[in-house]
Order: sequence, then C-alpha cells, then structure tokens
Amino acid sequence: MKNILRPGSLLLYFLTFIAFLTGVMTFAGISDAAANQELASGAIVFMHGVFFAAAVFSVSILIYYLLSEKSVKFLSIFVSFFILIIAGLSYCNYNVRQKSKTEFQLERKSSEIINAGFTPVSFGKSKNTDGSIGMGFFKPDFVNLPVLYFFYENPYAGDPTDEIPKKDSITFSLKNFGTMDISYAPPWLAPAHLKLDYDILYFRIMYVSYNFIEIKVNEYDDRTAWVKKDAGEIFYWPEFLLKVHSVEFLNPAEHKVRVRPFNYSDEVSYKYEFMKPVIINDEWMYVELYDDDYNLTGKGWLQWKTGGKLLISYSLLS
Repeated sequence: MKNILRPGSLLLYFLTFIAFLTGVMTFAGISDAAANQELASGAIVFMHGVFFAAAVFSVSILIYYLLSEKSVKFLSIFVSFFILIIAGLSYCNYNVRQKSKTEFQLERKSSEIINAGFTPVSFGKSKNTDGSIGMGFFKPDFVNLPVLYFFYENPYAGDPTDEIPKKDSITFSLKNFGTMDISYAPPWLAPAHLKLDYDILYFRIMYVSYNFIEIKVNEYDDRTAWVKKDAGEIFYWPEFLLKVHSVEFLNPAEHKVRVRPFNYSDEVSYKYEFMKPVIINDEWMYVELYDDDYNLTGKGWLQWKTGGKLLISYSLLS
C-alpha cells in the first residue's frame, strides 16, 4: 500500500492547498463575491478559499495515491507555477483597486473643495428677480475650451497693446461617461445656473463690448468679471427664454395670460398648469399652455418684464 505521508506527498498537499486557497480568494475578490458586506467581507472571501481548498486537499490525497512518483513531481512543479500566476494576478488586482480607490478619493476631495468653495444660485430654476436682470446669459464653451479666464474689470483700461491681466479662471475636466466637471474654481464663484451633467452653466451678462463681455460671477454679492466673447455663447433674453422648459408668473394674482399683447386685452379662458415660450416681442411673450399630462390646452400672450424687472420665473429643466 502506498504511503500517503511521504515528504513528496506532503509537499503536494501543501502546494495544492495554497494554490486553491489563493486562487479562490483571488477570484472571489475580482468577482466581488463579498460586495456590500462591509467588515464581514474579508472573512467571507477567506472562508470561500478555505472550504474549496479543503475539498481540493482531499482530492489531492487521492491523486497522489493513484499517480506515480514521477507524475507527482511534475504535478508539484505545475502547482508551483500555478501559485506564481495566481500571486501575479492578485498583485495586479490589488494595484487596480488601489488606483481606483485613490482616484475616487481625489475626485471626492476635489468635489468637496469645489462644493465648499462656491454655490450656484440655482440648478435650473430662476431665483434672482430683485436685482438687474442683465442683458441675457453667457454659456462657456467648456467642451472645447478647458479653461475660462476671468479678466480685470475693464480690459481696455491700459494700453491696447499690453497683455490684459487675468483675475482668475475656471478649469473644466472630463469625467466618466463623457460628462464635464469643474476641477478648479475660485471660492467666490456663484453663477446663475450650474448643472454640468445637463450641460448647464450660465452667467448673467451685464455689459457687451466688441471682444469682451462683463458677466456676473457671484449672484449673491453682484461681483463681476470680464471674459472673452469667443469663449462661449451669448444668449440674450429672448433667445434664452425660448430655450427654457417653462415659465410661470411671479405674481399670478396681478398678471394673466391674455388674448393679445396688451394689458387691457381679455384674459384667456383655458385651464393650464405650465406655460412654454414660443414667440417673444419686446416685453411680451406668446406661450403655449399645457396641462399636467403635457396636453396643449391653448395659447396666449403674457408680459414677461417691465422696467427692467422680471415678471416671470423660468425652469430650465422639467
């Protein structure tokens, strides 16, 4: 009868146990077998390896009993190479996970810095109706121009041949799935609208010159800066309002949708829940009226501004 406790057999048993213990643990780690198990995840992965290795250990005893001494040596060498391969895979998987963890921590830290540094007035709904409404909005071309430079208040104050001094800048970066993010912004930045996952970033326009425009970079303290006109798109109020999802009256009791663009015109009799701009003529806006189910119920005119003040609020998103 073959002795199953010889040194050669013990080496085979040990190598087989180690090989399948590390192999199963590596596979369990790569496949996230213990995902979302928090503190118990390590123990779960280890027990996967122990149970499977114990089963293979039992089989290895039978294999040794059936094989010749020469075959056992070749099998031991093969298992040793298998252990080296598994160790290499484990090392690569560890490096990948550490890199992903580091990138996530850096991204979260960057996001925390940005969020702590500035707060947009709104994501998609107008709120600033007390101050100057400005001339419209400026949208930076953050897809093609990764940096938006802010210049001093008057870019023409010095010699036109001199280089214009920069005040600060915003740096944009590409995130996963092709969405844009802000990797750097000055702490005082507070644009009118910001939601980059919907390609929304608007600054209120205060002045327009031939090459530059002055925008409001902080909606809370009315701070302004100059940017190059070709660094983005300009949407004057009529163009901007025709892009919004819907509008509503700031004071529905005083302002109504009318049949014609006159204050003394009759009010429309249609029932509606929201209004969508279609045509703009000076201070008046022609709107489509919709119910909750997005069914068109009628059309009419409303006055959207008077004396440089908005009479409506608007929503960029549904």
